[in-house]
Amino acid sequence: MNLLALSIVWDVLIQSTTKQPLHFVMDKIKKALGAPGNQIGIPGAQSDMEEGLMLMRKTIDEENILFDIYRYRIMSPQQLRALYFRGRESYVYRKIQLMKTKGLIESKPVVRKGKKVEGVYYVTQKAIDYLAERGWISKTRRWDRNLPDWRRIEDILDENELYVQLHGCGAKVYEKREWKEKMGMHRTSYVTGGLSIFNKEYHVYMLNGKSSDKTIDRIQREIITERSLSRHIIFFKDLPAYQKYTSELNDEKGKIELLLLSYLYLPLRMGFLLTGAPIKKYLEYTYNITPSQVIYYDTQNQFADFEVEIQGERYFVADMLLNDFIKLQQIQRYPSDGYERHGKKILLLCWPEKVHEFEKYINTDIVKQETVTEENFSFHPFYQEYRSRVNNQSYRSPQRRSKGN
Repeated sequence: MNLLALSIVWDVLIQSTTKQPLHFVMDKIKKALGAPGNQIGIPGAQSDMEEGLMLMRKTIDEENILFDIYRYRIMSPQQLRALYFRGRESYVYRKIQLMKTKGLIESKPVVRKGKKVEGVYYVTQKAIDYLAERGWISKTRRWDRNLPDWRRIEDILDENELYVQLHGCGAKVYEKREWKEKMGMHRTSYVTGGLSIFNKEYHVYMLNGKSSDKTIDRIQREIITERSLSRHIIFFKDLPAYQKYTSELNDEKGKIELLLLSYLYLPLRMGFLLTGAPIKKYLEYTYNITPSQVIYYDTQNQFADFEVEIQGERYFVADMLLNDFIKLQQIQRYPSDGYERHGKKILLLCWPEKVHEFEKYINTDIVKQETVTEENFSFHPFYQEYRSRVNNQSYRSPQRRSKGN
């Protein structure tokens, strides 16, 4: 792809309107590329222009945007930029204004402490009819039945980040209503949605510090009684929420996985963990060794992801970057019911903020903790996107919001 030609195509497109005929836009692109008549001066630019034009038109396709807003009830400008506009703030507003002029979407302000902080968009009946005609939806909801509970607008936008941040990262994301229907769950369930990752499916929940004891108790009972998947992810929007929930952990026995994650994993860490095998490459880079796959002789080493030999000693490697509470319990039991049989210590890899917490569960004579940071994954394809998000703060952050930012 000729990047110069692609850049010129993009600049012309964002200055054009959707009402201009294609041949008119094409002529503007040819002139911008400095070509007389029908010839394009940059070598290879003709095919690049056509490819770029198709790519850009697909990127800004109204039908996709409308369908996402319809599925998730509302979307913020920041979320639409992340999904479709690659950070081009001026263009997202231009595109949205065109869609509003066509009567396809409407907006509503988000007010925090008496001050408007952002706006959100929702689809009109005209947009729903349009999507139905184009075959995007078969069972339609009337526009007013598709509106959110405006009292929960912040929570709903937070929940939508599950799709915004993980879409395209190797995950299939299920919207809340779709997931409840797929899993036969009651409409009053507290589940936020569903995720399909690593060829496995997970129920997803979100909690914040303001969640009542009743809400936490209800979610715990849902998780305990659920049997079809036995895999759950909970995103905690603040530390009090995490402390509240974990203080009541008791009857989650029988679950296969229970991932307890900070909300900021969504924009800043899941991109590392859902694509590739970062721990395997980390071990190769750090120790110049090739980790071997684990042979599971019995239930006493189910927590192990790899086996390695470091300085003449064999270790089971336990990847705890997803903070799986069930795996942590297995590691806790290993010294008493597995170490004598296997004779191998455990190398537990975790994020720095988890070290002190995990020490309460492990026998440090047998389990060696090693911290991993995002900088250790500079080799990972997601790393540059991670740095961009950190520098630009281009993601929703309940912690930042609670400080008035």
